[in-house]
Amino acid sequence: MGDNSEILDLNEYAWIREAHPEVLLMNDLYERHSKEVNNFNHLQLLVYANCNRFISMHGGTAAFASYFEGINIILSDPGNGMEHHFKEFETIFPQLSGAKILHAKNREEVLQYVNLHY
Repeated sequence: MGDNSEILDLNEYAWIREAHPEVLLMNDLYERHSKEVNNFNHLQLLVYANCNRFISMHGGTAAFASYFEGINIILSDPGNGMEHHFKEFETIFPQLSGAKILHAKNREEVLQYVNLHY
């Protein structure tokens, strides 16, 4: 079942595989283990349970990554998403697990947070 979000095909998976073969993609993991897990979300939870550092986008991935302790850098433009209106980066997300939430408003801030905390 989908949501109301537009899905854009950026061909990023092919680019990542080509430019960074050392990166393990969640979609590839799912293809490899789809018979052993209930669904993609189940796989994400299994992987995330073994992590303590996350980089996510606002929305569902940010919420999922915030269910686990550690640090979650969330990239989100203040002009997009209801997360800003309700101040979810300061209220709801940290309460999910006690994770430290770092709100990056652009790519440069993501890199600054990575250099400081990872």
